[in-house]
Amino acid sequence: MKRYICTKELLIPRYDDHGCQVENEDIEIVKGSIWEIDDTNFRMIGGINSIRLLNDEHGWLEIEGDTLKEYFEVKGECQ
Repeated sequence: MKRYICTKELLIPRYDDHGCQVENEDIEIVKGSIWEIDDTNFRMIGGINSIRLLNDEHGWLEIEGDTLKEYFEVKGECQ
């Protein structure tokens, strides 16, 4: 699995574990936070082309490829 580091702060809407957006709540993705790509096909909110990232503090997020390129860079591989 690839690991990514956030290169600049990002605010994304918060979703619960059922895939429903939580009104008036955002998640702040902090610069320097480390995320692992989930290479399974499972998606809660994104389409088939969305990218699912996992983090111990925030759980998961699903973003599009353009957002990944703008806010993250590859940090390395993990097992």
